Amino acid sequence: MRWQGVFVLAFCICINAKSQNLVPNFSFEIFSTCPSFGNQLSLATGWFSASIATPDYFNSCNVGLVGVPANAAGNELAKTGNAYAGFFAKANSNEREYIEILLTDSLVSGKKYCVEFYVSLSDLVGTAVNKLGAYFSNTQVFVS
Repeated sequence: MRWQGVFVLAFCICINAKSQNLVPNFSFEIFSTCPSFGNQLSLATGWFSASIATPDYFNSCNVGLVGVPANAAGNELAKTGNAYAGFFAKANSNEREYIEILLTDSLVSGKKYCVEFYVSLSDLVGTAVNKLGAYFSNTQVFVS
């Protein structure tokens, strides 16, 4: 199993001063089943892969490969709660993983939004990316 990438620890989209979070399950706490191995992002309610690649779901309910804080990628506490997602921002083969979720409300043209997410480089990797971003679309995105 290759572990090269970053972990998303928490994710939110805030509207002006109201600070309403439009990302459901932003800290990956709500899940259908405890993850037991890599590539199980879909166990975190609402989250899914936006490509054929296989992002990971880490949760403290597991004490093995995908546990929190100790897991196959190193040791990392969750920013909030007990869970986070892991993905390759860029693997040796140029493979990239993307995570996606449907927002709780539509974004309004001309309105200002604040996007905030927390990342941490895996303990067991030797390289990192220098840019990471978010993409918004009115349709589901799939990158092949």
